[in-house]
Amino acid sequence: MKRTNIFTLFAILLTVLFLSGYAAAQPLSYVEISNRSGEKRKICMYKDSDTVSMAAYKCFVINPNGKVVWNRNGNRSDFKVKVFRVARLLNYRRVPGHMNRIVMGAGSGFGFDYVQPKRNKP
Repeated sequence: MKRTNIFTLFAILLTVLFLSGYAAAQPLSYVEISNRSGEKRKICMYKDSDTVSMAAYKCFVINPNGKVVWNRNGNRSDFKVKVFRVARLLNYRRVPGHMNRIVMGAGSGFGFDYVQPKRNKP
């Protein structure tokens, strides 16, 4: 009887550890896009598989020093980004799918990075 109880507790512990690891490995669906350039910018995202990059997957027009949040609905594949000022293309880059922040700076540059999500402390 004692052996069965220990086996049951061990099985429950393994299940909980597996499920918590699975939940922690789930990707974030949101990308924060910031415009720190001081001028209005348009940013368009294209699917990585789109070789010509003619039809944008999603576009945003962001005011100076503004931010938007893009919900990718769980799609964490790589994507391409084009940044425009008025009708002029400033930058075109491929961005890894796990990135969750894009920052457009002065001039034609922009950067991207991954920021660890903040966890609520009990």
